[in-house]
This record gives sequence, C-alpha cells and structure tokens, in this order.
Amino acid sequence: MTGARSWFRITGFVLTALSMGACSIAVDLQRPVPERQHFILDVQRTAATARGADGPTLVLGPVRVSPEFESRAFVYQLEAQRYESDFYHLWLTSPRDQVSRVATEWFQESGVFREVVPPALSGTADYRLDLSVTRLYWDLRDSGDPAAHVTVRAHLTAGARPERDVRLSTRVEASERVTSDAAQDRVMAMSRAFSRALSDLEAEVARAVGGQPGSGP
Repeated sequence: MTGARSWFRITGFVLTALSMGACSIAVDLQRPVPERQHFILDVQRTAATARGADGPTLVLGPVRVSPEFESRAFVYQLEAQRYESDFYHLWLTSPRDQVSRVATEWFQESGVFREVVPPALSGTADYRLDLSVTRLYWDLRDSGDPAAHVTVRAHLTAGARPERDVRLSTRVEASERVTSDAAQDRVMAMSRAFSRALSDLEAEVARAVGGQPGSGP
C-alpha cells in the first residue's frame, strides 16, 4: 500500500506540473505578436520641369547596393562598428529596386533629358547613369539626435559600347534628422535625404551634359 500511495503522489505531481506548463504555454501564445511593417521611399520635388523635345536620352544601369545595406530590413547604427537589422520594419521591395524607381522618376522629371528609356532600349540612349548606394541606414547612437544617412556613387557615360566616354564620376551624400521614434518618421527622413542627394546629383549631371537642372527640393 505504501508503494501504491507513493506512485499516486508522484503521478499527481507530474500531472500538476504538466498542467501548469500547458497553462503557461497557452498564455504565451495569446501574447500580441508585433506585426511586420513595410515602407517605400517617397522622394519629392518642388516642381516638375518640362522636358526639351530635342534633348538627350538617358538609361539607368542596374543599381548596386553595398552588401551590408541590401537587405529589405531597416539597418540601424548603434555603435561605431555595430549595426543591427530591424526584423519588424522593412522596405516593401529591395533597396536596389527602391532606388532604381525613385532615380528613374527623378531624372524623368528633371528637364535635363528628353526621356529616360527602359533598360531594354539601352542601346538607343545617349547617356547611361550607373548608381551604387554605399550607405543607407539610420544613426541611432545619439538618442536625442537620430538621423538618416545615404551616400550614392554615380558614373555618367556617353556613346555606344565599348567606346563609352566617362562624363562624370561623383559621390553625393545627405543626412536628415529623424523627428521621432516612429518608423514612418524614419522613412520620411530617409526620403528627404534621398531627395537632397538626387537634387545634388541632378545639378552635376546637368553640368556634365550641358543641360539645365530642374527644380529640386
């Protein structure tokens, strides 16, 4: 009888422990899970400029992004040599596609070129612009002064391959202060930074081709 009573006590203890564990698991599963949010770059010009009917044409080459920033996840700088990806806040499409889209739209409305032709017609374009994004992140090291940073290297060439003539090799960069901890405000700051970078690039490209830059931010 003593052995039977001991067995029942042990069994009861195990069942109680399992029951408590099941309850704790049920509570964990009921916790709200943060939703992943997706964003796009939204660059803005103050005004569009009319395109010249007889101006040159442009094609954009494939955009390149440094490996540390090519993920769709937002990247934050937390220390001098420490960066972190944000699992819950992401670009809707890859940074490469985001930059390609906004750069195409920007130069389409710049007034420097008659048209930005699609890559399939690259052989017909008078100029080719290759962009490489080397920085694309938010600096959060100073919690009182967070900022969005972007750096773009650009190469403008003219003529048909393989005799393309390099007309411009430059680097543009911009930073914009983030006004709050909200993800939307971080994206708005990055969009403003890109607008400034593209405006500076447009001015250099216009000088290289002898055109007039349009109206930037």
